[in-house]
Amino acid sequence: MSPLATRVAALERHLRQAKGAVVVDLDEDRGGELHALAVTAAKGRTAQAGLLSDHERTRLQLDGRHLEQAREERAQHRSVVLRAAAVLAGTQAGDPQRKAAQLDFEAFAPKAQAAHRRIANLAAAAARSTAKLEADDGVRAKNAKAIAAGERADTKLRMRLLRSRLSDAVAGADLLPVWFATALGPMPPARNANEWMDAAADVLAYRATYQVTDPVVALGPDLDEYVGPRRQAWAEKLTRELRRWR
Repeated sequence: MSPLATRVAALERHLRQAKGAVVVDLDEDRGGELHALAVTAAKGRTAQAGLLSDHERTRLQLDGRHLEQAREERAQHRSVVLRAAAVLAGTQAGDPQRKAAQLDFEAFAPKAQAAHRRIANLAAAAARSTAKLEADDGVRAKNAKAIAAGERADTKLRMRLLRSRLSDAVAGADLLPVWFATALGPMPPARNANEWMDAAADVLAYRATYQVTDPVVALGPDLDEYVGPRRQAWAEKLTRELRRWR
């Protein structure tokens, strides 16, 4: 800890011990609104997590496009081959059209055959991809309401409630909780203040979701092995993020 940070910490400790010192309760949740919104947002994220990503859908859709391109290529090559065959069948040796037709036939017949052979594999891949896309479409339709509700809840929770609460707390004269000052410091940095606010809102959302009320540790006690993978992953992500602000 730098000398300046040490002096600030000592001053803050003195203020906390002063008579009449007021500490902001960032975890206050009268009526359980924050927790309810956080749970709805978490359900939406869970529903979203079961879907293919945009990148995955684009990759699967490419299989269908590759099949279409191969079929178009085969049709073009076959068209040249058929025209050449018609010329060869309808002309005699020495006819000026015959030489060009023979060259076209020899060049494009193998290309048509190669495109035809590729199509079998491409068709199988496209069929598998189409099945995956259709299954994903079904899940999207099934989870659409939960995802939309989760997005609305997350926006309200983070933007209208948590960031507003944070802004008021940071701008006010009351002290921030120990867990907050320990994890994020007493105020936003001069640079990247908006990212700092996002990180703080994420921590508040995590505490609201899992009803963490630890007065000292931002994310609460260490998680045990029975905690679900989603909470574990979120806690690990927040732990990495908080290292930026210490």
